[in-house]
Amino acid sequence: FRPCPAMGDEEEIAEYKKLALQLIPDLTELSFQSVLQNNVAEKIPRDADEEEVFGKVMALETVHLEWLYLSRLHPPPVVAALRNCRVLFLQHNRLRRVEGIAGFQNLEFLALQSNFLTDFSGIERLPSLVFLDLRDNFIESEDPSRLPSESLQILKIKGNPIANDETFVKKLWKTLPVLSELDQEEDPATMSRPSSSYLGRSMTLSSMRELEEEEEQEEDVADAGEGVGHLPEHLPLAAREGHEDRRPQQPVGNES
Repeated sequence: FRPCPAMGDEEEIAEYKKLALQLIPDLTELSFQSVLQNNVAEKIPRDADEEEVFGKVMALETVHLEWLYLSRLHPPPVVAALRNCRVLFLQHNRLRRVEGIAGFQNLEFLALQSNFLTDFSGIERLPSLVFLDLRDNFIESEDPSRLPSESLQILKIKGNPIANDETFVKKLWKTLPVLSELDQEEDPATMSRPSSSYLGRSMTLSSMRELEEEEEQEEDVADAGEGVGHLPEHLPLAAREGHEDRRPQQPVGNES
C-alpha cells in the first residue's frame, strides 16, 4: 500500500481514495460504545447501564470520529445524542453527505477534510458554526448561500474543484458577511471583516491566529492529520489540543 500523496495533488488524492475504498471496508454504523471508545479515556464495560452510556455521550463537547472509515452518520439516535457538542472531528472518513447534524445549535467547529462530499448538504442549518474545514473533497459547484452566513468566520475549501472557480470565491466573500479567512486568506476587497464581537462571542481573530502559530510549531506539516485549523479560545482545552493525528491502530467496528 503506497503512502498517501502530498496534499494538494488533487488527481493523486482522488486515485488514492479509490484505492483505499477497495482495500478497507466502510464502517456504516456508529454505536454509543464506539463513540465513547474514541472519546473517553476510561474503559466502558459492555454491560454498562444504557442511561449512563447515553448520558456520557450527551455530555461530550468535543467529539472525535476521524479515521473511522465512516460512509455515513448513522443511526439517528446515536447522532442525535451528539447534539450538544461544540467541536466535531470527521476528517479522513468516506462521507458523501453529512446527515443528522443539521440543527446542532451548539456546533462551532466542524472538520470534514478528506471525505467524499460533493455539496454542502447538511451544513446549512448550523446556526453557531464559526469554523468549517472542507478541504480535499469533491465539491464541483455549489451556492455559497447554503453555508451558515451569519456565523461562519473561517472556511477551508482547498483541494476541491470549486476552489479554483474565481467567480465562486468572489461570491463567497459577498455572501458570507462575517467571513474573515478563506483558506487563510483575508478578504482581498476590504482586508477586514467584522470581528467576532459582532456575534457576541469571546473569540477574536488574533487569538485564533496565535493558536494556529502554536500548532504549526508543534505539528509536522507532512502529517496526514495536520492542519484542520485553529480554534476559538473559549472552546474546551481538549478540543484545542485535538488536532493531533488520531488514526486508530485498528478501525473501530460496529459494536453491540
